[in-house]
Amino acid sequence: MGLTLREKKRLDSKGFPQFYTKHQAEWETMLKNARDYLDKQISANEIIRPDDLHDALVELIAGNEIFMAYLDEKGISQLYWAKDFCDYIIEQGYGGKEIPRGEQK
Repeated sequence: MGLTLREKKRLDSKGFPQFYTKHQAEWETMLKNARDYLDKQISANEIIRPDDLHDALVELIAGNEIFMAYLDEKGISQLYWAKDFCDYIIEQGYGGKEIPRGEQK
């Protein structure tokens, strides 16, 4: 699915773009870890799609201490924040393109 305009506006309203930038190295590492995990789990002839990556990444983000502290700071707790933020991270990392596999990483 990817990041929708509604989700982006919701993230913008809570300062998530600035939060992303402040901890960008953390999110890039998590994105790489999710991609590497999928790269090992999916057949080599298959394409990793952004939605596949989203499902793996949301599990990492939802339990991340930095992310959880930010939700507490903002007084928000709904799971959709993790899902929306994962779409944001994937868009920042890949801009809607195919996810590179193996040697292309």
